Amino acid sequence: MTATSATPAQSWHIVIIDDSPDDRGEVRRLLLRGSERRYLFTEAATGAAGVEAVGACQEAMPDCVVLDYNLPDMDALDVLVGLAGPDGLPVCPVVVLTGGVGFLAAGALAGAGLGDAARAAGPASAAPRRSGPLKGDDLGA
Repeated sequence: MTATSATPAQSWHIVIIDDSPDDRGEVRRLLLRGSERRYLFTEAATGAAGVEAVGACQEAMPDCVVLDYNLPDMDALDVLVGLAGPDGLPVCPVVVLTGGVGFLAAGALAGAGLGDAARAAGPASAAPRRSGPLKGDDLGA
């Protein structure tokens, strides 16, 4: 787990949970590109380390968790269970990234507290756009 520093009052705290250093770097690069916003990045290479990193934020929860679906020790669903608050929902916003899980996994993610999904396969123009919570018949099961 690594963290880069910025003044907390001026920054958004983003926890990146991904086993690939290259992918974590790409998330950082995309967030910083063309933005004047300041970020405090905390990185974790496993789901357990990511859950621990978020849990260590006692004073203020992260502004967002960027989560890889497939991790060496667990998948995104397991991490979401670890990030759940008393209401069963994640304690902060979570964006799940994946390159190898089908769109049907969106149903399981929605059940774990994520209410929006988009297919990333193919050109961006081919990806369906969602503006509201997923419903069972939206999943193409």
